[in-house]
Amino acid sequence: MTMIGYVTRAAGCLGAALLALATIGCDRHPSGTAEVSGRVTLDGQPLAGAEVELVPQANPELGGHTATTDSDGAFTVQPPSGSNNPLRPGQYVVLVRKLRSKGNDPNQPGGGMGAVVDEVPAVYHDRARSPFVADVHDGENTLPTFDVKTRPETKSSPQRRQ
Repeated sequence: MTMIGYVTRAAGCLGAALLALATIGCDRHPSGTAEVSGRVTLDGQPLAGAEVELVPQANPELGGHTATTDSDGAFTVQPPSGSNNPLRPGQYVVLVRKLRSKGNDPNQPGGGMGAVVDEVPAVYHDRARSPFVADVHDGENTLPTFDVKTRPETKSSPQRRQ
């Protein structure tokens, strides 16, 4: 084989390899990973600026994941590509909180840190008491709306969301 033949063959192999890598890179959700989107409301109204956290219900190896709601109360949990902690299928407890400053006063003891309040009742950000549970599957998951109540009902078991 001539030198031109070797170069042509090598270029063809390199092109095929790059095409294969590009195809793999286009998969938004490699097998065994997930993306979760949903919405949070407070007494039926969108809850903007809330932190939504997915905490593994039983398997700590799944890791925790967070997102912040937008002005419509919508959120998406999707770890950045290349993350060493991808969102994996499994059961998660969903925690919600929204911290708000009542106006920090540096003249107060603690620098006014006591002026931070959570607009969401404590039950919704307590892993043991949150009524929200999500069953996350491989690929894209759209969860039903999580309606936080300012006066939450006492429930004996979590509400399962798929």
